[in-house]
Amino acid sequence: MSRSVNDVELHASAARHFAEGRYEEAFNLYELLARKGYAECQMHVGYMLHEGLGVKANPRRALEHFRDAAKPENPKAVFYLGRALTAAGKHEEAIDWYRLGAERGYAPAMFRLGLSLVEGRGIERDLAGGYSYLDAAARRGNVFAAREIAVRMLKGELGLAQVPKGLFRYANAILAIWRAARKDVYADTLLR
Repeated sequence: MSRSVNDVELHASAARHFAEGRYEEAFNLYELLARKGYAECQMHVGYMLHEGLGVKANPRRALEHFRDAAKPENPKAVFYLGRALTAAGKHEEAIDWYRLGAERGYAPAMFRLGLSLVEGRGIERDLAGGYSYLDAAARRGNVFAAREIAVRMLKGELGLAQVPKGLFRYANAILAIWRAARKDVYADTLLR
């Protein structure tokens, strides 16, 4: 869908309001654009409804917006739909969306799919497959995947010989998380 100049300006204004912490104004603009069918704006409305930013939290409505935004060409929205489903306890359905996002190369989806496989949440436990997705997400810069692998190395889950390497990787992951948080105050929530 092509955007009109006015819609582009509205979207820029919504993003500015969000960045400035003026969530109610941002929500109203994103919602207006979401009604016009812009998937990215539907995703933002879903996120804000899910987190209660600028509007009372409403996980059911958030899920509806995430579903509207979740298209194969929009792996970020696919990921957020998976996260909302996980939060609602619908782990098996979330796996399908994480898998779609992972197939599109979206690192947070790879992380969540890998974590689900390692923990056996919503899917049969598969340590090798789970670590493979976690490693792929970490290589793409997902700091939470890097931290997860490091923690499991420290616990000896990947063999006792990996414990020292896990300590080094854990320190690097924590440093990367700190750096990301300094650049973006929402990094922790947006990268989940």
